[in-house]
Amino acid sequence: MAAGPAVGAAPPPSAVATTAAPPAVPSPSPSRPRPSASPSRSQPAPARPLAAGPVSLEPDNGPGLFVTTAGGLGVLQPLSAGSGAAARRQATFEAVAGLNDAKCFSFRAADGRYLRHSSWRLRLDAQNSTALFRGDATFCVRAGAVTGTVLLESSNYPGWFVHRRGSEMWVDHSDGSAAFLADSYFRVRPPLAA
Repeated sequence: MAAGPAVGAAPPPSAVATTAAPPAVPSPSPSRPRPSASPSRSQPAPARPLAAGPVSLEPDNGPGLFVTTAGGLGVLQPLSAGSGAAARRQATFEAVAGLNDAKCFSFRAADGRYLRHSSWRLRLDAQNSTALFRGDATFCVRAGAVTGTVLLESSNYPGWFVHRRGSEMWVDHSDGSAAFLADSYFRVRPPLAA
């Protein structure tokens, strides 16, 4: 993993925190271009709280797009119940107790690999039982300010959140701006590969 901020003890997270948004923190990275939202292809299933079990994740500002992987890297792709079975399976993750903190979550793919951040990019990797891997593969749920949304905060880098950069998925440091938050709110949907 690339050098990051000094890691301190994370505050004790709950399965869904009651705070509306992460605190404003200066961002070490330049601003990102705003992606255009994709039109909805069909009426999505209602958002639900994150709980253990199979889920799909849809960005709040990208209806019809879902978190999936291409070449092992986290991306957003347009998917629906009518998409091919393999594509729907790839965008379905098993939410399990966090490998680094059981009050948080880890996301396991159908092939047994986990979503984790490495050099800040979200990717799929096989579990290697190191403390670094467990931290990189654990995300704590924070309630989004938009009803029905969540933020996914890195367990080992408090203040860093799963965040879209166009169609790519990264873990970025929050600058507290409306633009950053809009690209970090996700809706938990029923699994596409149900």
